[in-house]
Amino acid sequence: SFGAVVCALVVANKGLVRRARKDLEKSPPQVVDADADSVSLTIEEATVRLVQPINKSTCSCASGICRHILAAVMYLCETSTNSTTASERVD
Repeated sequence: SFGAVVCALVVANKGLVRRARKDLEKSPPQVVDADADSVSLTIEEATVRLVQPINKSTCSCASGICRHILAAVMYLCETSTNSTTASERVD
């Protein structure tokens, strides 16, 4: 799952996580496309395409698993959590 990957990256590279968090604070990603197999987002100047497994995801910055990919995952996890919490309150 994306959450497990984020946890692994947090342990592996705290600097990358800090940079991704700063990117999220400056400019939230924009979802530009989604289908059953992937989600595409723009983050600052980069375009990210998230797929599973996460190591197959791509970013236009061409740095492998980069701060843009991590920021996109964090954004989707936070958005999903907030949406779930809001829908639980409605019920």
